[in-house]
Amino acid sequence: MLRTMLMCVGFLLVYFSLADAACYTCGSTTNIRNQWPGNFDAEFSIPITNSVSGGWKLKLQFSKPVTSLQIWKANIKNTNGDSTLYILENKRWNRNLSPGQNLAMSFLGQFDGQAPSFTVRLLGQADCGQCSDSAVIHTTPRPAVSTPLGCRTCCSSAQITHEWPGNFNGEFILPIENEVTGGWEVELLFSEPVSNLQVYNALITDILNGGTIYRLRNKNYNADLAAGTVNTQRFQASTTVTPSFTAHMVGQPECCQDDPTSCQTSTTVSPPTTEPSTELPTELSSEPRTVPSTRLPITAHTTTAVKPVETTRVTQWTSSAPYDYAEVIHKSILFYEAQRSGPLPPDNRIHWRSDSTLNDMGINGEDLTGGWFDAGDHVKFGFPMASTVTVLAWGLVEYRDAYLASGELDNMLDCIKWATDYFLKCHTGQYEFYGQVGDGNLDHAYWGRPEDMTMRRPAFKITAANPGTEVVAETAAALAASSIAFRQTDPTYAEELLQNAIELYAFADQYRGTYTNAIPNAASFYNSYSGYGDELAWSAAWLARATGNNTYLTAANKHYDAFHIGDGTPWAFSWDDKKAGVMMMMYQLTGATRYKTAITNYLNSWQPGNIQYTPKGLAWSVQWGTNRYAASTAFLALVAAHEGIEVRKYQDFAKQQINYMLGDGGRSFVVGFGNNPPHSPHHRASSCPDFPAHCGWSNLNDPDPNLHVLEGALVGGPDINDGFVNDRLDYIQNEVATDYNAGFQSALAGLKFLDMNGLY
Repeated sequence: MLRTMLMCVGFLLVYFSLADAACYTCGSTTNIRNQWPGNFDAEFSIPITNSVSGGWKLKLQFSKPVTSLQIWKANIKNTNGDSTLYILENKRWNRNLSPGQNLAMSFLGQFDGQAPSFTVRLLGQADCGQCSDSAVIHTTPRPAVSTPLGCRTCCSSAQITHEWPGNFNGEFILPIENEVTGGWEVELLFSEPVSNLQVYNALITDILNGGTIYRLRNKNYNADLAAGTVNTQRFQASTTVTPSFTAHMVGQPECCQDDPTSCQTSTTVSPPTTEPSTELPTELSSEPRTVPSTRLPITAHTTTAVKPVETTRVTQWTSSAPYDYAEVIHKSILFYEAQRSGPLPPDNRIHWRSDSTLNDMGINGEDLTGGWFDAGDHVKFGFPMASTVTVLAWGLVEYRDAYLASGELDNMLDCIKWATDYFLKCHTGQYEFYGQVGDGNLDHAYWGRPEDMTMRRPAFKITAANPGTEVVAETAAALAASSIAFRQTDPTYAEELLQNAIELYAFADQYRGTYTNAIPNAASFYNSYSGYGDELAWSAAWLARATGNNTYLTAANKHYDAFHIGDGTPWAFSWDDKKAGVMMMMYQLTGATRYKTAITNYLNSWQPGNIQYTPKGLAWSVQWGTNRYAASTAFLALVAAHEGIEVRKYQDFAKQQINYMLGDGGRSFVVGFGNNPPHSPHHRASSCPDFPAHCGWSNLNDPDPNLHVLEGALVGGPDINDGFVNDRLDYIQNEVATDYNAGFQSALAGLKFLDMNGLY
């Protein structure tokens, strides 16, 4: 999760004196950067002299009352009665601090009269000024290291999985011989000091020996481990020299250098250093992993990375889900492959598709091949295509291990890259972006294969003179979100995406205008009803997440207010209306109450009694594309639950909606999956026979099923009484589109995430 729930750090017993205005951390600096009537923008920096692990508290003391404090790298724990003192706590990602670092933050506040002065005090660091005795930090003694150097959990593996300058990813797998209930503790022993360790499914409780030893404990959701399973953990860290490492779980058989073939149970269990966390998981270990059976000796006084070796011993994982979400994810990705435009790759998996629209080009001959056909037609509408990529990438960022466990991570990255490569082609200059290829009216007058098209396909360009804020800003959001998704596997490509996102956002913000004024042809198909303010806030929020730069977070906040995004409750989360997504994203980034209230109000508006439901349980908003709106809201509900908001309620809503689409309503609404699936989607290419047989309007009117199965496509959905008829001519119930599957597939990943973690 981006916004950690408030954690009680048991090893810090903190007592604050509200009168300590003159007490501050030695070496800290404070600065009012800017002020305007009633508001100010400030920053501070605190040098870290003592190692911090598992969390911190900070005291922000003002000389006069300050209200509406907005700070992005910390959570506001509480404040005193007159708003002169704020107690801040760490975010999940910055809870560990190493000596030599600086904890730097900026914030906004409101005041009356002259701007206040302020001091900062990070508990546990060297104090300067006049500090009362009651402000002293008391800590429990650190327990001794349980694991002798050169020892590890028997049959475990530990390996570096990826390296880039100054950083690395690692993974360790610990077989569970003895059942674990109520919590566990692991010690990581590195051969070289590491810093900025981030472990996705464990809490760091101690950092010892200058950063060569880290003690971890379970999160609340993985405290119990059955015998015969494995504890798989992945992490990221910084270092000057990439280390080797070993891992040992206290209470499991231990293999040491002197006797690698025997095991002994470690009984030295240190006292707990933190209270149980209420966090929900952010990333999960993949499902069944092979456990190494060869026990390798460890060199004396050093740690060695043990590479996994093949064995027949495999852990068992039992699904609690009523449907195979991995299979549906697989099919959904195939749907996007069926929508590909341009020259297809050698590994094309859709046998009835081949190269098409190879002459798509810009006004000056720029190569605009690639991208996706929008729906059952063959226009490349940039606005919904970009929105689709943003939502797909969001689902991948939130639930990456669900894709990994489904065996679809590489396919998913390829899926997104097909569209992002096209967007990079469309960005032909600093203030140029092609927002559409193809004429919707000409295209809709044709029924046939995309490979056979000979019609004129004009390209429509956004410029400073003809701005189109919605499509440019949404593309910036798509590239920023995708840059996060690619950061682990292709950092060079991720950086290219991010730099283009930054430039496109600046273009969209500086030259504002409704995009259908620049591309009138789009108005009849994808008109911008919500305006461009939501896309500006949305793209700024994604850039804040992708860059960590508070400038973008400040911009997103200002857009949120300037365009009244929080006024009222959005009707849906869609290709056009991003307001609900902005609310969710801003809560993830800031933890601010107003964003939590806003997204809660939106999700509650989809609860029974507030929206129509079909008799069999689909939240039915509108006739056209009703499945997509319910699916997109289900995805937001899972993200909200992931962030600790009404967890069970929103998880249950998501399960009800997605499972309805998969068959709970008596039939599947996903082509090629489940019971009685749709067989006649309103889709030109899949309705056509194999080449060279003719395809034309007779194929639209043919009452028989489509000649090719459009695997994974989510159709529009039922009427208010659950009625559905397989009729290709009915483009309302049988329409398919790239944006239909976006929220749906991301929700599938979220449900897979719950299931693989035993939270279903």
